[in-house]
Amino acid sequence: MAIKADDGYSTTGRAVKAARHIAVVAALLAASAFAAQAAEVGEPVLGKPLPPEDRIQVQPILDVPLRDPSICKGPDGTYYLTGTLSFKDEGKDFDNNAGIRLWRSNNLAKWEDMGLVYKPNRDRTGGDKWVRAPVGIMDRPDTLRHNAAITAPEIHYLKGTFWLCFSRNGYGTGLLKSETGKPEGPYGAAGSSTMITNWGSDPSLFRDDDGNVYWLWGGDGIHIARMKDDLSALAENPRALYCKSLTWTYKANRELDDDLVGRGGPFLFKVNGKYHLTASDIVARHCIMVSDVFVATATESVYGPYSRRSQMIPHSGQTTVFQDAGGRWQATYCGLDRFGVFRDKAGLVPLEWMDGYKTFYLQYTLTQAGIEGAPLMTRNKFRVITERGPWRKIRPLIEPTFNEHGELKWMVWDSNMIQAPDGYFYFTGSQAGYEANKKLRVWRSRDLRNWEDVVVRAHQDEKAFSRARRDFVAPKGNLGNCYMDCKITWLTHQKTFAVTYTCYSTNLPQFSKDKGEVDSCSGCLLSESGTIHGPWVWHDKAPHSAHYIELDDGRTVVGGGVNNIHVLKPGYWDEHGREGSEDSRLNRFAEKNMWLVNPPDTFGSFIEDSGTQLIRIGDKWVMLPVELFPMGFPLEAAAYNSAFMTADSLDGPWSRWRPAVRHGGHAFLFQGLDGHYYALIWHTGRLGVIWHNSPALVRLVVEMKDGELSIDIDEDWTVDDYVPVEVK
Repeated sequence: MAIKADDGYSTTGRAVKAARHIAVVAALLAASAFAAQAAEVGEPVLGKPLPPEDRIQVQPILDVPLRDPSICKGPDGTYYLTGTLSFKDEGKDFDNNAGIRLWRSNNLAKWEDMGLVYKPNRDRTGGDKWVRAPVGIMDRPDTLRHNAAITAPEIHYLKGTFWLCFSRNGYGTGLLKSETGKPEGPYGAAGSSTMITNWGSDPSLFRDDDGNVYWLWGGDGIHIARMKDDLSALAENPRALYCKSLTWTYKANRELDDDLVGRGGPFLFKVNGKYHLTASDIVARHCIMVSDVFVATATESVYGPYSRRSQMIPHSGQTTVFQDAGGRWQATYCGLDRFGVFRDKAGLVPLEWMDGYKTFYLQYTLTQAGIEGAPLMTRNKFRVITERGPWRKIRPLIEPTFNEHGELKWMVWDSNMIQAPDGYFYFTGSQAGYEANKKLRVWRSRDLRNWEDVVVRAHQDEKAFSRARRDFVAPKGNLGNCYMDCKITWLTHQKTFAVTYTCYSTNLPQFSKDKGEVDSCSGCLLSESGTIHGPWVWHDKAPHSAHYIELDDGRTVVGGGVNNIHVLKPGYWDEHGREGSEDSRLNRFAEKNMWLVNPPDTFGSFIEDSGTQLIRIGDKWVMLPVELFPMGFPLEAAAYNSAFMTADSLDGPWSRWRPAVRHGGHAFLFQGLDGHYYALIWHTGRLGVIWHNSPALVRLVVEMKDGELSIDIDEDWTVDDYVPVEVK
């Protein structure tokens, strides 16, 4: 299947690394056996983050470029593998190949090449036409080619023989039957022609309990039709398959509508009387287009209705699902976008029965959403990793602590970190938890292992609040007792720390302005001692999510909010404002204000209401907005990352968006004393590797490529690799 996901990630070097990983496939399969023991078939598992030693990172099982991998188990227990080949096995062109090739294995780890089992008829004038008309790139004659390939082949065993489904470069689907009952063939048509449809792609077969066999294929959605008994043609008109789509808006308002499971690569299997339909789709996430596999279930009929789709395998093209010799469920994997754990090779993903997961502002199960069919068999996101990055080894900076009610001692989100000249790392952010209410904490460590926390502010210090407001205990779910969007900065010219914060709440009418009360306030605090221990003095009101950059001429640039930039005049730090007043030094001394700076193409995403970072890297100004999907988009597109755009000056023009730090939310970048760039991430609940709102640190690869800045996560580094820098 020719999926148009983002292919900007170079595979140079990655392919070599993937080849080295093949040796550990046996260990992966052993780990998947452990995963399958987590629950019996049909028993739901409520996932939770696991320690690194219990996580699985998917590995290639075959060192051959291959897309759309398909595996089936023969009657003798042997496994057979096929997929879309590339031209001359070079891994560059999957629109031209020699035909269908098979491999076999007794253990899913060591594969024997059976060679080409079917070479299509290349005669364009008669017989079994299969070559597309010449096509080119952007009407360039020098790129014209026939695109002669069989794509997305699948192998199946039913009715006492082997069958090969195939697609002709997306221009029609066909079926081949082994004339000997052997997997190596020879193969021919079951009827007068090998073609089943003259449109669509990615065909698959499904045999129901009553013996009926169905043809499934993709295109702009998934279609199905019952076949004739001899599988020579369709026996009925095609039907489109739909699922229920759970869309949501701010504060988790939900709405159910008909939608697609996916647009290509369908595969259907049945367990315990339920139909499980998988399909691949392209969604906007991480500021690019990525390829995911989704799954939905139906209980009434093979035609549906199907439940809402759930993300099954991130960063994968189409999949097939089967049971191995031990009864464990496996799915095939092939990374198709730049963030796949590897690209254009076959892998295996162990499956479990999962029910219940947590997303931004929303925790629910399929049953609670009013949809029958839960639980789903899917990848355990807490155990199985299909995305490139350090996720196999990453851990939170500080392990979460819970009380007897299962409540977190403290949690930090919207976090930021710096490394100060004293060698300490300092981080803070929005704070909550049963020990964190009404306190603004900053954590620090020299070695990223041993942490101490310092309280730099409390509600009792807020002069803008009345006594009643300071003593108020906010109801559960209200942020009235929290310090939010806290940021810490080291001011080089001032030789001290600045901490900004906001206290706010929602729906507290007893503290409205018309009653002489305020329910929110903000502040910029300065340490008078130049150390984190203060004493701290209130300097000014602070813009939302503000942080500071000092220029060589003594002025200060303030970044934050929604892509906002404020340039302050010299002397801003010389005197403090009057705490509790409506006056703000920021307003009186602002030299320039730029609000809602946007790139040329916002990629149709929603920019969150705070959290933008402004930073200087080399000779470039870099702005990192928070990319949030959906806000009215399908939940499957949900992400919370930082993107970035660059400019030579603060006035712009700004470049287009590019991916920065995945799963980071307000992922503030900073340069350590060792010269490397780092970023905190905390919104990893969707990835599943650490507790939601538990900060973790990643090291970044920041470099110039072809005149453009590139930011990516170092997939080999974790905090355990950090060597403290000696500070004089």
